[in-house]
Amino acid sequence: MAERMKIVKQTRPGGPLIVQAAVILFLLLFLGGIYIALYHGNAAFRARLFDTWWLWVLPGLPAIWGLWLVADFIVTFPARHRRLLLIDFQVDEEKELIQIAFKLDGFPKVPVPTEMLAAGYQLIYGKGGPPIRFKCRQTIIYDPAGDLYKITLNAAGFLMKIKEVFIFVKQKRLLPFHCIYKVHRFPYDWRNPRF
Repeated sequence: MAERMKIVKQTRPGGPLIVQAAVILFLLLFLGGIYIALYHGNAAFRARLFDTWWLWVLPGLPAIWGLWLVADFIVTFPARHRRLLLIDFQVDEEKELIQIAFKLDGFPKVPVPTEMLAAGYQLIYGKGGPPIRFKCRQTIIYDPAGDLYKITLNAAGFLMKIKEVFIFVKQKRLLPFHCIYKVHRFPYDWRNPRF
């Protein structure tokens, strides 16, 4: 599995905007249905409607979502044009190693310190979350001649369970934002083995 200079876009932690908008719309319709049913069928609900604060907070979900979008834009703006150029992605099935070679473009520190880099994963079932298992099982090497980074991941014991592999570039500032890049997605079919 080799890829040549593939430009990888950043992955939004909250998911695509259209998915977020659909979730907010679904929540509003769901809450609206509950409100209408309670309002018409329950006299006690109508009597307490103006005395209960949470009944007025929940319809403010779109405004809360809008404020979150503004905050998200402010935090992610400094990292918006920073890219990861994927040079090579290989899986050694016998040794259960994942090897990734990439370049970083648009980052202020060149080279980026290896302490700021980490690999993460997501399992086929459930969320992988932060790179807990890879934290002590990864080797990061910077090659100044080619201006590229090489990460070797020891995935012994759970190589077959990995669905996606990510690269994290951690930034420590007043408003920290982690650049998250999805570098590979394994095909999965429960009827056929992966390798």
